Amino acid sequence: MSTNGLRCVFLAAGLALPVHAVEISADMPAELRRSLTEALFFLEAIQGGAAIESPLHRELFGEIRGADYIAFIDSNVREIIPGECDAPPKGCKVLARTYGPDQIQVTPSFSRVDVARRAAVLLHEARHFSLPDHGGHVACPTPFLDEEGRDIVNVLTREPLAGLDVCDAGANGSYGLEYVFLTNFARGCSNCSKEIKSKARFWAEQAFYRINDEEARTALRQD
Repeated sequence: MSTNGLRCVFLAAGLALPVHAVEISADMPAELRRSLTEALFFLEAIQGGAAIESPLHRELFGEIRGADYIAFIDSNVREIIPGECDAPPKGCKVLARTYGPDQIQVTPSFSRVDVARRAAVLLHEARHFSLPDHGGHVACPTPFLDEEGRDIVNVLTREPLAGLDVCDAGANGSYGLEYVFLTNFARGCSNCSKEIKSKARFWAEQAFYRINDEEARTALRQD
């Protein structure tokens, strides 16, 4: 059965969360709860088949399988709670953020993106809690351009990211983890559609550009 089919079965059955999933707060709005539940089911259902994970993926998560991704979230996050939008009416600048010692806040825009992106965001935020001082981001370069010389922008608001504290200095942070998860998922998931793998590759490139150090980028490409 496809990952999408698994999600439909779980949701139709009225099940709230995978067995080992982090708690979702009782005051979570219905649409956000649905989007979170779907993302957690999606992660739980991932199978790697015969695919071999990359060395960095093995170090961060283990194998390409749902149980390892859910375990990573569970080991770092206690609860997911609702958060306010930071840039209305254009849309929220962020999909989620850390809150306190072990909570993730999700904003209304979390429901606007595909399930692969939502899953990666949960892993991204969980990574913050596993790093010293929550692995804070650093300023993006100015100018901040892609390989074709275009401004790198926030995909949601189209705001240029140059000079904003939304990048990582090296490959060990939350964006590096996102890239590793998404590239291994796109390459190795045995029960996922081509469409969702294509979306994962797109989001992997967005994470890749948020890493400032060229040597770190090279290491990620070679992983």
